[in-house]
Amino acid sequence: NAHLATGQCAIFNLPFAMRFDAEVDEEVFKLAFSDLLIRHTGLRTLFNEGTDGSIQQVIDEKDLIQYSWFWSSAESGTSSLESEASYVFDLSKELPLRIRFFKDRKTNQQVLSFLIHHMIIDEWSLNNLMSELSDAYLARSQNQEPEWDKSAYSIHDYALAQKNRGPIAEDI
Repeated sequence: NAHLATGQCAIFNLPFAMRFDAEVDEEVFKLAFSDLLIRHTGLRTLFNEGTDGSIQQVIDEKDLIQYSWFWSSAESGTSSLESEASYVFDLSKELPLRIRFFKDRKTNQQVLSFLIHHMIIDEWSLNNLMSELSDAYLARSQNQEPEWDKSAYSIHDYALAQKNRGPIAEDI
């Protein structure tokens, strides 16, 4: 796969940064994003090299505690938006995303670094993910679990549905 062929570099990183005007409860945010990790198997996937190419290994939701993917602003240390954006994933050992909060020293505003590997997402899917994150954060901030309108496709199921559907003129 291209990730391995390029020597595991940051070229496939999709880095995003968001500055918040209002205070974000970082623990509620972590809970909300955890809901997405459980909902979307691609977000909790490792990729190992097999004899016939990459092998996708979905991490069981009960095992997510073993993986580092979230850091609060209190845990930011010497990290920066730049160091997060250039982080090199080892997709065989770690989740393909990193979320780290920072506090701007001048304004005290929270800044979120959201880094995700292109192996598991594209821009269209990212927009859907952000919408779901917003819904999950709202639910969690009210001490509720999020409710989803429809179930989420796995990467494999989505590809099969697209293949079975065939091309649509509008999409082309």
